[in-house]
Amino acid sequence: MKRIISAFLALVLAALCLAAVGCTPADNPDVPGTSNVPATTAPIEQPDPDVPGYNYVLNGGTATITGYTGEDKDLVIPKYAGGVPVTAIADTAFTNNHVIESVTIPGTVTNTGMMSFFGCTALKKVVLGEGITSVARGSFNECKALEEIVFPSTLSFIDDVAFQGAASLTSVSFPEALHRVGYRAFANSGLVDVVLPANCTIIDGGVFAGCASLKSCVFLGSFTGLSQDMFRECQALESVKLPAEVSTLGEYAFYRCTSLKELDAGMTNYFCNYSLWGCTSLEAVYLHTTKMDRICNRVFAFVPNLKNIYYAGTMESWTGMRRIDDWNESLPGITINADWQG
Repeated sequence: MKRIISAFLALVLAALCLAAVGCTPADNPDVPGTSNVPATTAPIEQPDPDVPGYNYVLNGGTATITGYTGEDKDLVIPKYAGGVPVTAIADTAFTNNHVIESVTIPGTVTNTGMMSFFGCTALKKVVLGEGITSVARGSFNECKALEEIVFPSTLSFIDDVAFQGAASLTSVSFPEALHRVGYRAFANSGLVDVVLPANCTIIDGGVFAGCASLKSCVFLGSFTGLSQDMFRECQALESVKLPAEVSTLGEYAFYRCTSLKELDAGMTNYFCNYSLWGCTSLEAVYLHTTKMDRICNRVFAFVPNLKNIYYAGTMESWTGMRRIDDWNESLPGITINADWQG
């Protein structure tokens, strides 16, 4: 009996010793690569008792909203959670919420979070607070009911596919600070008339592709090349004046813009493949350049009403063009008005 009690006491003392010296598997010298490795703990998601319905995580003095479990239709995202400022919205935080009809995001947040409101089919209005500098990739993608978006004066970047598929969004007012619009940011949206501010000098491909209701687009800024697919299948597009500095039309830039009648193409001297393919109403193109470089494949295919190209250079420089590629069958019937004074 004494032996059993002695053995039990020895085990207890050994356990206490281990606890006192902290001999855990994380710092066991017999296991290579684990010695003195500190334990890591992921942020714990928790509800905000002050603003019911919102979940958040703490990140060293700031908070990130990670989701919403409430049933309110009109959301005003809090500026504080857990007693600290809300500075971020987690990726996909509100994805596929079919209840929310409006949301106001405070200016303490600088970025809206990737795909944060993706597929919110009831969302009609979004207000972005002063201080927000960018709309993240896919933030409001497929928000088909979205009718109104209020941008802050601080906004400088709208990322890829941010408002793609926003079929009910017919108009937007961009702030002067806007510098860049990402790939297909407004593709397949309901925009009708667009004015891009002077500071907006980076416009990625397909930004307005498939905008079936888009009638006009005004560029107040300058850039040297119109990106591919920019107005692809914008079948209501009637007028657009490109910046004077533009020298290249990207592939499919005006592909099947069947309502486009005139195009002021700035200094364009290089037409990429299919850039004007299927512009069946196009009657005139105005070129301010004095030296043409190349007309690539099928640029002037299926443009039966194009009768005049007004060209600032000489006829000699036109005929001395580096190359005219295949399937530009409309060119023989077009009058080249050389030495055009614009």
